[in-house]
Amino acid sequence: MPLLSIRKDLLTGLLADSGSSRLDALEFKLSKSQRKALNKWNRFIIYGEDNVTAPSSKTPPSLIDLVHAADSVVLESQKRQPVHRLEVTLEPSSFTEEKYQLYVKYQQSIHEDTGNTPTGFERFLVTSAIHEEPIVYQNASTSTTYPLPTHYGSYHQMYRVDGELIAIGVIDILPGCVSSVYFMYAPEWNAWSLGKISAIREVTLAKEIHDGGLESMNSLYMGFYIYSCPKMRYKGEYEPSYLLDPESYTWHPLETCIPLLEKSEYSTFNESNSDKDAMSQQDMNQMQVVASIEGGKIKIASLESQESWNNSRSREQIEAVIKTFGNGLRDDIILSL
Repeated sequence: MPLLSIRKDLLTGLLADSGSSRLDALEFKLSKSQRKALNKWNRFIIYGEDNVTAPSSKTPPSLIDLVHAADSVVLESQKRQPVHRLEVTLEPSSFTEEKYQLYVKYQQSIHEDTGNTPTGFERFLVTSAIHEEPIVYQNASTSTTYPLPTHYGSYHQMYRVDGELIAIGVIDILPGCVSSVYFMYAPEWNAWSLGKISAIREVTLAKEIHDGGLESMNSLYMGFYIYSCPKMRYKGEYEPSYLLDPESYTWHPLETCIPLLEKSEYSTFNESNSDKDAMSQQDMNQMQVVASIEGGKIKIASLESQESWNNSRSREQIEAVIKTFGNGLRDDIILSL
């Protein structure tokens, strides 16, 4: 009989109210704050300041055109002379000293992380198991205004202003989604909401790839959504977003998941799973746990006899672990709390 050791210092991490989050790229609409951040950035690049009133247009620009409005290649094609030169390019992930130095500055300033090494950077944000394969666009003859990636794989989206590398978005391009892996920027550019700009760019890239002829491309994967972490709730500001159910592996609208996450750190969003493989309270009470280990011998007791089982906080966490394994657990595993 296997011995399952539940370390309390890891328990919270195991049960964190997190799930993979997916943004529907085809239905995405800019919120007021997202549009404001994008317009502010575009005005700064074009006019050198963000409080200039840009010329109005009878026809509001599309999301794609608005995202690319300040790109140097677009402005040059329009014979315009912006104050700053913005270049956003996509290249296969690779190590350069320039990228690494930006990463070090970002980690130290934003995350107070001083233990960075070139090897760690390369392992974290360069090395990839994704095999590069050509992207087959069904509408190959359809011309696109902006260049599209030619291969699936891991990429660095490079942001340069006047030749200076100010930010890098690390992304994976897969058959059905663009996956946001990491984003870093020079701390002195903190006031420009570059995190928002990059997320908007990435979801727009997914839409561009779809419109270019890859119909399966429809989402931006934004990583884990951790409700209890305020710094991660920003992902819920991009709509429409969905969370992956941890048991049924089905997607559910974020707005329906939040009330469940507010009630419990571990939640299934699929109602049909609520009673599936359910273990009765009596079964849980009688689960075997390690009461003590003396002289190389293990003393077994019932879960209900343990102090941690009678603590509401610990009990909720233990129950959540048990539920993840499903019914039949009682006779197969001994818990070590």
